Amino acid sequence: MVQGDEARVYRELGRRIGEAKQAGCDEFVACALDMESRTIGNNALFVQQLLLRTHTLGPEVYADHLEEHCIPSLQGLDTAFAVLIAPPGLLQRFNELAVRARGLQAAAVRWVAYLRKPVLTPAGERKEAMALARAWYEFLHLHAQTRSELRGKLTGAQPSP
Repeated sequence: MVQGDEARVYRELGRRIGEAKQAGCDEFVACALDMESRTIGNNALFVQQLLLRTHTLGPEVYADHLEEHCIPSLQGLDTAFAVLIAPPGLLQRFNELAVRARGLQAAAVRWVAYLRKPVLTPAGERKEAMALARAWYEFLHLHAQTRSELRGKLTGAQPSP
């Protein structure tokens, strides 16, 4: 368990990664799916909502919406993690968060590119939607692990896997 100045560092890191997730990932999901990220329990619901919005709005309109209003919230998310000065034991974790944030943004951009294709197929839609859902889940999972590890340093508890 850390104490004093070291504890303040871990609390500040926890606060900053939480804020970055909220301003980036959570804002993207709220914009893209018109839902709060925490209410989406799994990839299947994410995909279902993504396809529902695609079919409700139409692929071109939805692609425009994502590109103009939602994807910008992901820009800089990777940098938010890369610039943090992390203790040596967490440096790799923060670098991986930056990589996963870039992966989420890239998957969102690929989804928009897919929606702009002249012909969409159910199999293609599902494949591309799953890729975005997977990137979202991988980012959230690593973020949660990192927050748990930070809490563990503060409380002396072992982080959850």
